Amino acid sequence: MKRFIIFDIDGTLADCSHRIDHANAKDWDTFHSLADEDMVIVNVADLMVHLSGSAGIILLTGRPERYRYK
Repeated sequence: MKRFIIFDIDGTLADCSHRIDHANAKDWDTFHSLADEDMVIVNVADLMVHLSGSAGIILLTGRPERYRYK
């Protein structure tokens, strides 16, 4: 049976600290619209790549569908 590992995007793979005030204010449109400015959290991304050799990777997000291809 294949194993899977789940990674969240915002705050786990992507550093969203620069836009967290918008989340705290529940200004979700602004919070999500700034996601393309996030930096990768390198140590988590490296772990994901390492684990991908022995398990499937599933990425999760709470982002609205309209941001899928940004």
